[in-house]
Amino acid sequence: MSTVRSLNERLPVLSFMVDTEDQLSLPGLCRILQDAAWKHAAALGFGPAELDEHGQMWLLSRLMVRAACYPHWGEEITIRTWPSGIERLFAMRDFRLDSAGRPVALVRSAWLVVDAASRRPVPPERVVNADQYRGVERVFDELPPRLSGPDGGAPEVRSHRVVYSDFDRQRHVNNVQYLQWMLDGFPMQHLRQHSVAEAVINFNAEALYDETLSVRLQDDGSFSVVGVFRDDQAVPLCSARLLWRRRQGTRA
Repeated sequence: MSTVRSLNERLPVLSFMVDTEDQLSLPGLCRILQDAAWKHAAALGFGPAELDEHGQMWLLSRLMVRAACYPHWGEEITIRTWPSGIERLFAMRDFRLDSAGRPVALVRSAWLVVDAASRRPVPPERVVNADQYRGVERVFDELPPRLSGPDGGAPEVRSHRVVYSDFDRQRHVNNVQYLQWMLDGFPMQHLRQHSVAEAVINFNAEALYDETLSVRLQDDGSFSVVGVFRDDQAVPLCSARLLWRRRQGTRA
């Protein structure tokens, strides 16, 4: 098996990363993943600034998170990430997160290189040397699967008007914002009593500034399929499949 330089970092769980139970939230975890991915890509010579020079950008297309636990506010996380090969148009990146010697999460992500003007995918081999990443470690073999989203009759649980704060440095609605909108569609009591054990997320299309979107939910209590839709479209801009686990304890 070939080896490839990875990024290894230790960082504390800060107050703005946690939820109502003082645990690292899933959006907080995903922000850590995004920052580590961008930082490592820059160190390897194909980060956001380098792609800017060629009129290109990285966009996250699919994500699979298997979370063993969510550390608490003030605890320290160790994150390791590395490029894990090319799959068709996807540049793959894997992550391992640990805290105090116990596993936190395994993550597989699929990224697209996109022309910033046309928003059309560019072959990732133009940016990443595919040969260098053949045979590297993968946290699990399968790709994050393609999701169809909730059934057509799934009810709307909330709506969201896209605002300036939803956008990131790429002038693109940040991937974590879609996840936050979807989680906000669940009752507070459910979110206080449960955490996400596994999340699969597909990012299919971009939301636009000032448009109002619909979040629809198909849920049986332990397994949920959520989608973010434009009113006139049957295919979601973003969809997620969430497997829930009951929390061991909650704050009074």
